[in-house]
This record gives sequence, structure tokens and C-alpha cells, in this order.
Amino acid sequence: MKLNNMTSLLVKSVAALAVSTSMSFAGVSGKAPVAPPPPVEEPAALFDTVGASLEVGYMTRNYYRGLWFSDNSVYTDLSLAVPLTEQLTWNVGVFWLTNIDDDGNHFGAPSTTSFDYSEYDLYTSLDYDLGFGTFSVGYNHYFYPNSYAGTIGLNGVAARGAGDFGVLDAGELQIVFGTSFVGFDWDIGYFYDFRIGGSYYETNLSYEIAVTPWMSLVPAFQAGFGNDYYVGIPVGGVPSSGFTHFQFTLSAPIALTPTTSLTPYISWISSDRTRNFLNNSANNEIFGGVSLSVSF
Repeated sequence: MKLNNMTSLLVKSVAALAVSTSMSFAGVSGKAPVAPPPPVEEPAALFDTVGASLEVGYMTRNYYRGLWFSDNSVYTDLSLAVPLTEQLTWNVGVFWLTNIDDDGNHFGAPSTTSFDYSEYDLYTSLDYDLGFGTFSVGYNHYFYPNSYAGTIGLNGVAARGAGDFGVLDAGELQIVFGTSFVGFDWDIGYFYDFRIGGSYYETNLSYEIAVTPWMSLVPAFQAGFGNDYYVGIPVGGVPSSGFTHFQFTLSAPIALTPTTSLTPYISWISSDRTRNFLNNSANNEIFGGVSLSVSF
């Protein structure tokens, strides 16, 4: 073999070795690359997330669906919102309320006697996001330790007689549709009470006005209509069906922290056909309250 041929072969061998070495250091070799370890899978969970909220509040007069129940009342509301799918959410909660003013001077009762009213409620619903609104179907159960009308005196006499007002507990079906448009929040609901076989319809309309980054004003309007729905004993000019009330509320939610808000409010309520005369002590009243809510 000639010298130049040997030199050429030697140069090619050295070059090939250098290329092979550089490729090995660069991570390329004749062997298959080692696969990275598989990611550790998180344990399966029944729910991805659970949203909880706790609200406590005080109200000078306790009106519910246009009907007066008690004065100077405090309440607590604990609820959970569990997303089941992207559109479907399961809600469940418990509510408790009691009056802290035991003055019995209501509906002609002597002021020396005590008046007691309390309730606790269990509620649940399934909410479906339709894109343009939310459709909800739920069940509420109300418990009245002092009866639906409360009690006067130590002997536990119902404050407003018998009939509907003597109810101690009741179950209710609810169907609600809510939506938003041009800044307004609007909902309309149907409620059927299995205990008395009565129906109730309600609509709510509100609009939020931002005042500062941490406070807003929310004017709201509410109206209700009852069909054989809690009118006590329909005598003395009280019909069994008709409009219950019209109510205007102005609230001022204040964000204390990203998860905590304080909301004072003032309301004016006008009792209508099935709530005035015997059922409410006044046909038009202004009252207020405040609530503190925390989400976690």
C-alpha cells in the first residue's frame, strides 16, 4: 500500500472517530435513547373543586316572600357549590334564623308576653348553564320550631292563629331561570309547597353600579304572586290568591378582601292583596340589615 493511501486512511479513521465521539457527547449514539420516567398520576377524586360560602347577617325586620315573620333577627347560611360537569353544578346548603327581640307586642298581643320565631332550612338544587342563562331545579325543606307564625307566651300559642300559620315544617319544589342582559341580572321562579298545596311565583331584577374598585351599589326590585299560598285563614277581606308584595332594595356590597364582603342594605316593601290587613302589621314599611359573607 502506498504511503499516501495509508495517510488518507488514517485521516479518515481519525475523522470518523472524532465525529462519533462528538455525536455521543451531543446525545446521539447508536443505542436507543432512554425514555423519561412516566409522570406520576394524581389520585382520582370524586369532585375536581368545591366552592363553599358562609354568610351571617342581621335584619331589623324579617320579611320573606312579602310576609313579616319577626323583628331583630340574626341568621347563618352555609352553602356548597360542586361542579359536576362544565355546565352542571350541584348546590347544597343549610340556613338558620332566630329573632333576638322577644317583645310580644305584635298583632294585639300584650307587650309583657314574649314572642319567639326561629327556623332552619335544608336546600339543594341542580343548576345547568344554558349559555344564555341558568336553569335550576331544586328542593327546599323548612323547619319551624315555633310554628310558621311563631309563638306568643310560655304556652306556645301560635301568634296568628291556626290554618297555614300552624305549620311546623314544609317541603318545596323550586324551578328557577336566571339570565343577564345589558348589565341587569334577572330571574323568575316557580315554587310549589307540598304541605299546603300552594304555589308561589317570584321575579327579581337587579343592576350593579361600580362606585370604587372595592364597593358598588345594587338597586333591586322584587315582586311575588301566591296561589293558595300561606294566607292563614282567608277571612276578613284576605283573598286566598293574588300578589303578595312589591319590594325595592338598595344594597352596597363592600369587598373587604378578595374572599370577604360586607353588605349593608335598606328596603321598602309594599304588601299587596294576600299580605295586607291580617297577615302583616303594616302595608308599607322601610327596614334594613347587614350581612358578612366569606367564600372559600
